[in-house]
Amino acid sequence: MRATSAIDLSDGLSLDLRRVCLASGVDAEIAAPHRFPGASLEQALHGGEDYELLFTVPGGLQVPDRFEGLPLTRIGSIVKGNGGVWIDGKPLPAMGYDHFARQDRSPAAPG
Repeated sequence: MRATSAIDLSDGLSLDLRRVCLASGVDAEIAAPHRFPGASLEQALHGGEDYELLFTVPGGLQVPDRFEGLPLTRIGSIVKGNGGVWIDGKPLPAMGYDHFARQDRSPAAPG
C-alpha cells in the first residue's frame, strides 16, 4: 500500500484535511469520525493530535484494518473539487490551530 498524501493531525482534522485538499485541488467528503469516550464531535474535528496521521490512497485500493500493527480507520473519500471539506453533506469549516494567525491581539509594542 502506498499513500498519495499524508499529514499529521497536530493542528486538527478540519484544518489539516483542508490543507491537503487545497494543495491537491480536490474536495474531501467525510463522515463524523470516531471519538474517544467523553470527547465531543467538535473536539474530534478541530482539536489537534500529535500522534495521528491522515493519509490518502488511490481510489479503489482496499485499505487494511491495520498496518504494521497500527489500526487504520477510513473516514471518507477524495472527490473532484477545489479545496472544500464536507461532513455528512455540509461544509466543514477549518477551525484547527493556525500557527500563522496572530495569537496576541494587543497592539505591537513601540520599537
